[in-house]
Amino acid sequence: MADPIGDSIGHWEGDTLVIDTVARTEGSLGMGPNNLSAQAHFSERVRRLDRNNLEDQMTIDDPVAFTHPWKLTLHYTQAVDLDRMLPNDCANDRNLVVNGKISVAPP
Repeated sequence: MADPIGDSIGHWEGDTLVIDTVARTEGSLGMGPNNLSAQAHFSERVRRLDRNNLEDQMTIDDPVAFTHPWKLTLHYTQAVDLDRMLPNDCANDRNLVVNGKISVAPP
């Protein structure tokens, strides 16, 4: 079974991590009514803006679902006293970070 997030490969171009993702499971992005096809291709350029902030310039190209590539920029800020990544389940509306502090229930 394919990973629902897709198959990704990345490389560094200077201080920018370049990520290409293909073979994502068809379906919704969780952001609006659009569904992606099996032909969807994600290109990302992730760079550190400063000690606590990342920028992800993403392009989603799907000739079946879109008339032209969809470009967006995402920004991430490190939560206070957090030194690891946390998975984010977009299927629910629970925000793990509140007022700059993380709230995670034990497993």
